[in-house]
Amino acid sequence: MAEGKKGEGVRLLRLAADHEDAVDKHPVTPGALLPVREMLADLLLENGAAPEALKEYEVVLKTAPRRFNATAGAAKAASKAGDKAKAPRLRNAASRDRDSTPEVSRPELEWARVYLAGK
Repeated sequence: MAEGKKGEGVRLLRLAADHEDAVDKHPVTPGALLPVREMLADLLLENGAAPEALKEYEVVLKTAPRRFNATAGAAKAASKAGDKAKAPRLRNAASRDRDSTPEVSRPELEWARVYLAGK
């Protein structure tokens, strides 16, 4: 991607995400800090492919329900894709699942707060 090979970057991330999905996680180890499929979704969203990004975030949320970045990313993707059914539900979930420490600031939360305040 950094070299301007957008298609190749997406292809390789998709391949890595499929590989990661195929490998069982040991029950004692923690989950992935940043799942490859979530990186793929972030990249797709950043490159204007919101409907595709939403699908990838939803796959992440099936295996890691309430994962904050995936929930917030899915909310942005749904909004950008014009999915009027999913966008509000996901925005509310991202806002509800935020870190309970009030002094913590995250761009994803600020985006959700601004959107919800405008309703």
